[in-house]
Amino acid sequence: MSNVDLASALLRQHPPTQDAHGGAIAHDVPAEDIALFLRRYEGHPNSIAFQGAEIADWILERAEAGELTNWTVFVANPQRERQVLVGGRPYGLVRRSLQANESIGILIDPRHEGADLHGGPENYRAGSGFNARAMRDDRPAQHGLLLLYLLDPEPLGAPTQAVLGLALSLPRTTDGEQRFVVNCGVRNG
Repeated sequence: MSNVDLASALLRQHPPTQDAHGGAIAHDVPAEDIALFLRRYEGHPNSIAFQGAEIADWILERAEAGELTNWTVFVANPQRERQVLVGGRPYGLVRRSLQANESIGILIDPRHEGADLHGGPENYRAGSGFNARAMRDDRPAQHGLLLLYLLDPEPLGAPTQAVLGLALSLPRTTDGEQRFVVNCGVRNG
């Protein structure tokens, strides 16, 4: 199953009920469904930062402790002519380009981390941008956010209808002594 098919299945099971902040939002998704999605998601073979099975295990551990039990799924939906059908509805393709090191650079739009918070991302404006750390600090311990980006395959040179990028916005949890390193890589080995 492709990642786009995986996202389609998740969104059929939990259809978005709100359109806001440049995307579609599905509320009240159980931790078990998010963990299963992450376990099945196939990251880039060169990625060491994303380990879906390990993240899924951690989410389920936190859910047993009463944290990360309730999730929101946000699907970026820019108004573009180029679209893809996912979960029974069309979504605009997000445009990212390959950089010199074959990465796309920054995946998420910073405002999206606040799409499901009280008052939305506007409450977290910092100058001309958004304070993502404040958004994560204000996120209740029970509430995680899965961000999905259906990327336009053309500038990425991918022979597919879309490339699925994902990110997580997580609250502080009580297992604070354990640290996960996110979005870093190792060069030459």
